[in-house]
Amino acid sequence: MAGASANHNLIVLNAGASLRDQVKKQPCRVYSSDLKLRIEATGLYTYPDLSVVCGEPQLESNGGAVLLNPVVLVEVLSNSTEAYDRGKKVRTLSNHSQFEALCFGSSGSTFHRLLFA
Repeated sequence: MAGASANHNLIVLNAGASLRDQVKKQPCRVYSSDLKLRIEATGLYTYPDLSVVCGEPQLESNGGAVLLNPVVLVEVLSNSTEAYDRGKKVRTLSNHSQFEALCFGSSGSTFHRLLFA
């Protein structure tokens, strides 16, 4: 998220490093919030704080600026985005089988994972 607080950035960086360590022996990659995501079923474009792709990344165009096939999304909550992230975003994402998990965390809590089956 552009213009995020120092704490937000630190949490995202630490979560990304932890995820990278967990998937380094698997064919998975961790991407930062600079990579836009499109949810094909709804056409929604979003910038999750972190996304994980296992296998080859599928990109919307040759430029590679829009990711189509993440299996895990991570959102670090802030006061300005928490209601949207826990509400509309969860409802939108939970209806699509491409995601295995959506993880939430903030400076005041541990990470919580919502599993989609």
